[in-house]
Amino acid sequence: MRLSDWLDDNPVKPEMYWKGAAEHQFAYLRLIHRRLRLKDPGTTATVVSHHTSKSIKLPVVEFDMPEYKLKLTCRDNFYNWGFTLESEVPLGEFNHDGFQFDENPIYYEGFTKGYDEVIVPVYTHTPVPNEHSKFSFKLHQLEPLEILPRLFRAVREGQSYQEREAAHG
Repeated sequence: MRLSDWLDDNPVKPEMYWKGAAEHQFAYLRLIHRRLRLKDPGTTATVVSHHTSKSIKLPVVEFDMPEYKLKLTCRDNFYNWGFTLESEVPLGEFNHDGFQFDENPIYYEGFTKGYDEVIVPVYTHTPVPNEHSKFSFKLHQLEPLEILPRLFRAVREGQSYQEREAAHG
């Protein structure tokens, strides 16, 4: 379901204590979508699952960027953002300062929350330049919009690396 449709169909009840925080999260997801569309106008935002935090139903959103051959799936539980990134091309150098990777995220409470329906695979390793193109991470101090420039730089570097390898192959 499109993000905008899901948000219209799932308003937060007025009596919910965390209503303001949930509405802020929803507005932020819309902002992320708009920013991604500036880079890739074909970007779609689809709710692929949901989870509950503070008794509020929250979306798990997949942003699909066909020009970048990239899918970024995220959820927020009011404490941190959880992401799974899947790229069809290897990533270049990826500055992951401020990211938290966990070798066993299934045992880290809340990391995979929202990914329970196995719609979204969760990968556990730290990214390695020009090798891995799928990984999961959490953000505690950084906002998602702060990581996007790093991500686009890594995707472009990975595409350039792949093109150079194909030319010399």
